[in-house]
Amino acid sequence: MTFQKYLFVHISVFRYLVVGLLNSILTLTVIYLAKWSISLGDINANMLGYSLGLIFSLFVNKHWTFSYDGSIQSIILKFLLVFAIAYLVNLMVVLVSINYLNINSYISHALGIPPYTVIGYLGNRFFVFRKNKLL
Repeated sequence: MTFQKYLFVHISVFRYLVVGLLNSILTLTVIYLAKWSISLGDINANMLGYSLGLIFSLFVNKHWTFSYDGSIQSIILKFLLVFAIAYLVNLMVVLVSINYLNINSYISHALGIPPYTVIGYLGNRFFVFRKNKLL
């Protein structure tokens, strides 16, 4: 493994975590506000929050995290597939936490973030943005 490749992996992980932190703040803020202010249910509030996070994530990860210079059109379907898988796992964690483990719904939404983040990073790194020369 070359030093350049080794270095890029660590930079992409760090950058993905920074983007993930910002994305989590955005997503949870939207979810919590939607639940609290307009009484959206857990699934609808979750969908709204993650939809906005999806848009943010696509653009920031494309340009900053992975420095991908290809077109959005060349990656959008792969990106949406990775998002769908990560989101379904997130939603399963949230719903199991609420309905079977009796965990507070606000905490349950936060518990869904780690599996979503891991699946998202791996899918984006090795599937969506894999054409990067340093990968």
